[in-house]
Amino acid sequence: MKRNILQFNVSIAASLIFCILLQNTLYAQPFQDKRPDNLKDIMYSQTAFFANNSGISADPFIVDAISHINADSIKATIQSLQDFGSRFLMLDNRKDIADWLVRKFIGYGYTDVKIDSFLCYINWGGTFVDTNMQYNVICTLPGQSAPSEEYHIGGHYDSFCNIDPYTYAPGANDNGSAIAASFEIARIMKLLDYQPESTIKFTLFAAEELGLFGSRSLAQRLYENGTDLRLYFNFDMISNDPDSLNEITLYSYPGVEWATYLADDNFQEYTDLVSYINPEGSSGSDAFSYWIWGFPTTYVEERDFSPNWHLPSDIVGNCNTEYCAEITRGACALLMEEQILPYPQRVFATSSEQGVTISWQTTQNPNVAGHNIYRSEVQGTGYEKINGALVTGSSYLDETTIAGVNYYYIAKTVNTAQEESLSSSEVNGTRFAFSDTLLVINTLPGISTTPDSIFQFYDYILEDIPYHWQDINLEQALTLGDLARHRNVLWLANSSYATNMRPSYPDMISYFQNGGHMMVSAFNPCKLLENITTYPLVYPEGSLMYDYFKIDSIDRNITSMMFQAYPVSSEYDTIRIDPDKSTTPAYPGQIYNVDIFLPAPDGQLIYRFDSYYPPDSPLGKSQDYPVGIEYMGEDFKTLLLSFPLYYLDTMDAKEFLRLVMFEKFNIPTGITEPAEYVDANPLKCYPNPLQDIATIEFNLENSEIVNLSVYNMQGSLIEVLMNEKADKGQHRYSFSAALLPSGVYQVVLKTASSLNSRKIIIF
Repeated sequence: MKRNILQFNVSIAASLIFCILLQNTLYAQPFQDKRPDNLKDIMYSQTAFFANNSGISADPFIVDAISHINADSIKATIQSLQDFGSRFLMLDNRKDIADWLVRKFIGYGYTDVKIDSFLCYINWGGTFVDTNMQYNVICTLPGQSAPSEEYHIGGHYDSFCNIDPYTYAPGANDNGSAIAASFEIARIMKLLDYQPESTIKFTLFAAEELGLFGSRSLAQRLYENGTDLRLYFNFDMISNDPDSLNEITLYSYPGVEWATYLADDNFQEYTDLVSYINPEGSSGSDAFSYWIWGFPTTYVEERDFSPNWHLPSDIVGNCNTEYCAEITRGACALLMEEQILPYPQRVFATSSEQGVTISWQTTQNPNVAGHNIYRSEVQGTGYEKINGALVTGSSYLDETTIAGVNYYYIAKTVNTAQEESLSSSEVNGTRFAFSDTLLVINTLPGISTTPDSIFQFYDYILEDIPYHWQDINLEQALTLGDLARHRNVLWLANSSYATNMRPSYPDMISYFQNGGHMMVSAFNPCKLLENITTYPLVYPEGSLMYDYFKIDSIDRNITSMMFQAYPVSSEYDTIRIDPDKSTTPAYPGQIYNVDIFLPAPDGQLIYRFDSYYPPDSPLGKSQDYPVGIEYMGEDFKTLLLSFPLYYLDTMDAKEFLRLVMFEKFNIPTGITEPAEYVDANPLKCYPNPLQDIATIEFNLENSEIVNLSVYNMQGSLIEVLMNEKADKGQHRYSFSAALLPSGVYQVVLKTASSLNSRKIIIF
């Protein structure tokens, strides 16, 4: 196990520059150690919500098979590894160790055993080493019906000792225990002449201790080759248990949490072990290499971390081999159970006007009879089966949805014995039914709501545009259902907020793929939309910013002061900062912290940064850089400004919005909502227009403090109708307008969880 290299007592600087892969030959192929630009879909498709364990009964064949796992056999393997003295990656015996591992697999009866060589370039103790050949060992048990579907299990075989890794690094627990567990599973599978449906590979990695070299090289090649890897299960330090505890730790990785819950389900069913799930994963073991390349993975570790880690005392005498054997039984059961009832993987929900389509990865496993689909309107609970007959294909269209309602789905595999698997990760979807009412989103920190002064500014510049206002904060997230009801969205943020209350990456893509239009006006839009704060940053193809907002790259000169943005396109006018507004009092009529960016090939530049100061000064360094980009395609439309409209001159902002919404986004005048559209605004005012008395009605879903007020269009308060706690349910008030001059006014309903308004016309 690789922990913290800074803890070593010798001078080590272990940094991977790059490696070169060899496939059973000395011909070198380039290997770039990096995370892929566009991770596999499983990294983005699912939430971390899971139903309870599957509740399936233990399979008698599996129970019998794992009973053959023997602690003495495991102990003998650990002893043999310890007898090498040290398995440090810089020693000359590393090829001899790999050859011994190969011979051991062959001794069990395996014929497909390979050494997978790669060349490490490392900085070791201040000396650059570029001739260090390392050797992974891969043993394959081919699948009989679904050989292209693979399951990997294993761990690293190299060892390290803080005192002197060259002389003595026994590495019994770290990580001889993992190798012994892998061999023991391989042994009993051959002993029983076991024939899995899918291919099982035992992967034993070199050079983990100084940088996860072995697993990184293999995982990248698996990714580049398009390997259909269904699961990698990693062992790392699984034999320290001085008090005979029945506890283990399972590490979970974001986006593939299901792999950990699947392992936990099998450990519960087939062993006496109790799992503790660490949700933060770990970058210090080989599972991490698989995860960064988009593969589902989890790994098991002893619950009581060894005091002998990286010491000469890490010997077989300090290992609890019966504890190690029980962990091995759970992992073996997991592999075998997946052949009988495989977990439903890569489950997606695709939203459209027709409904929600749930799809999943196909399998050639003949034990799979089909799938059942469950749905709920509440995240994480309350699922009910919605398919009648068993779904035998790879997708299911749910047409029984209501437009704009969020639905949450799980899928379960059903085998020929009519057993159901553990539920898939939860996915969500909705049926699209666009209205032409503009959805205005304001992103706020904590549980804040929009201040009246800011709301009045936006309400005025939106005066001619029918809209629905929605604050998003910790209490009110933006959902796909919200987006699905509005073809046009204006997303605002007056400060640099990162929020987890935004829709997921698939939800945003679904919105654009259904033809949505979105304008974003905010400081640091990359932080707002993707929670990324790295500068400079180049966006890869496949990212939200590149594919949909048409941004190639982004940067920031935080001290540069902008007093206006000047247009590149003749369609637009200059937009100026309001002289009474600023981001710092020392520079009235100017703002800073404005991102600059370059457009992707389809992006059209519309505005550039304009400063009072020379471009060779810190205050003017962003001069002439792009700050506005649009894409007005036939498929969807987006427009991005890297500063908030709020700071602009009021009339400039108003005319700009009119141009975008009416001429670019094509919002029609005299909007009529489709028959299915239900006005979500709880505030009603009638008659409207009026001369004398207005009746104001609103509905509260919960008892809370309510402020009901009337403003003029300059933002001045006319009258407070109510400012007190109100009960849940329907409320009605009368408002006398007889003494007010003719004009347009705003009725504002404000609670702790929402802000809604209605324009009224008095004549």
